[in-house]
Amino acid sequence: MENWEVTSLKTPIALIQPAEGRGVAGLMAIKRNSPGQPLSREYLVMEFGSPLEVGQNYTLSFKVSNGEWLPTSTAGLAVNGLGIALSVEQPIQMGGLALALPPTFQSSFARYSADWETLSFSFEASAPSRFMTVGVFGPDVSLEAEVVMGENPTMAYYFLDDFQLNPFNPGIGFQPDAQDIKGSTETDMVEEEGGLYVPNAFSPNGDGVNDYFVPELGEVHPLSCEIYSRWGRTFGPIEPSRFPLGWIGFAWQTIEARRLCLAS
Repeated sequence: MENWEVTSLKTPIALIQPAEGRGVAGLMAIKRNSPGQPLSREYLVMEFGSPLEVGQNYTLSFKVSNGEWLPTSTAGLAVNGLGIALSVEQPIQMGGLALALPPTFQSSFARYSADWETLSFSFEASAPSRFMTVGVFGPDVSLEAEVVMGENPTMAYYFLDDFQLNPFNPGIGFQPDAQDIKGSTETDMVEEEGGLYVPNAFSPNGDGVNDYFVPELGEVHPLSCEIYSRWGRTFGPIEPSRFPLGWIGFAWQTIEARRLCLAS
């Protein structure tokens, strides 16, 4: 069997390395137009191999990236509202207008990353849906487009890869008859050892309640914990030797970031 070396794909938008296989999907989530004109949008529509089973719980995961930005690219915006909607019938978009579909999952913040990020969510099927639509949902007034790269970008562009849909029983776990949209058809079961808990909020106001940000990693002792902005910029490491009780939030003015704890 030949060994294929997968290199980065150069597109007019960005350089991107496929997360799985040799290709990726991409969509122009939003595009700014002339003043007074609505945003243009693109959607990625995929059909399941069989309809979802009503009442069945599922876990859906996929990878998303903005790729490595190119100076010639008109992309560079980050936007909130990226999500997934499920439907029985195939949706029909009128021009570049927004689809009036209720999303099953939706990102609440403006997401931007040159690396692949894995998004995953669980849901119970309320209808025998056959189609999955990925894109930005909601009216223009509810969206927050922010400039991340470039001087005057006009679009937010996202690459997507490795969609997987798995039946899920809350009392048992994943079931073997997983339906993958793209990627491996096998699901590895890993038994967790120890507890992992990372708080998503804290209140460093000195009242003695939730004043410290303290990740709990069971028997694992963290060597460092770093705070990242939603665009991947580091605010600084948290060293246990300096903060034995946890982080109290100084030298950081907002609490709109994602947390990444590095342990060993």
